[in-house]
Amino acid sequence: MTVSRRQFFTLIGAGATSALLAAPLRALYSREAIGKKVIGKGYGALQTDPNGLLDLPKGFQYRAFSKTGDTMSDRNSVPGNHDGMAAFTGTNGTTILVRNHELSPSSMTKVIAPENQKYDPLASGGTTTLIVGANRQLIKDYASLAGTYRNCAGGATPWGSWISCEENTSTPETNTPDNPDNISQLHGYNFEVSSRATGLVKPIPLVSMGRFNHEAIAVDPRTGIVYQTEDRGDSLFYRFIPTQPGILQAGGVLEALKIKNRPQAITKTGFAIGESMDVEWVRIEDVNPALDTRPLAKVNDKIVGK
Repeated sequence: MTVSRRQFFTLIGAGATSALLAAPLRALYSREAIGKKVIGKGYGALQTDPNGLLDLPKGFQYRAFSKTGDTMSDRNSVPGNHDGMAAFTGTNGTTILVRNHELSPSSMTKVIAPENQKYDPLASGGTTTLIVGANRQLIKDYASLAGTYRNCAGGATPWGSWISCEENTSTPETNTPDNPDNISQLHGYNFEVSSRATGLVKPIPLVSMGRFNHEAIAVDPRTGIVYQTEDRGDSLFYRFIPTQPGILQAGGVLEALKIKNRPQAITKTGFAIGESMDVEWVRIEDVNPALDTRPLAKVNDKIVGK
């Protein structure tokens, strides 16, 4: 569900403002789901931003930093295509941001790193990490993951790391002489970036979590189970049960959710909203297929799933 800036400021004006300001937007919709009021008086009309970046109510302010092309603390340029990101509590009142860059090999910018510290020397994506002071001033920013492909979304873990998800399943076998997005490794994995990393992390693909068009993850803090979404027309909903909760590199079991007696059901059409159905989890034996054996799905007349 998308929320406009105007809707955001209207919503956070409802009820316990100080608590809602610190809460994720999903909390606002949780209030609505249980019948609680979410619409308040708001903060007044938006004021036109002379810089043309973000209109805010009177008395509000923003600060922009680490923009594409700026020079980072590691002396490299800030890559483009900022995407999924999470915030972590740092030391001395600082906030640590770990930020995705959804870049293809042929993108105009890239996460710059030494070749031997990239997962794939031909890939341009990855993450950057920012240290922000209590006064909202940027203290430091640097590359923290490099050589990955189209890092779209992901999710924060309870143990203080960011799971960065590749939204592409290209293989070296898909390379062609005229393809600007040739690569040298299998892609379609999750990568873990510690919020405490002070530079580039070792780019280890979390193979046991599956090779597919990853979108986002969410961790159940009680069990350590990781729930995963996929971005393609016939997406599945996955859960990863780690062998050692909190240590994803140790492997585990990957499962997909299935509606009972409805094999290969695609729920985007023909399903009534709010209807309950029995489901079951099905173990995926081949978590790291050399090729995606599912047929490419068609969405809005475009082929997706590559």
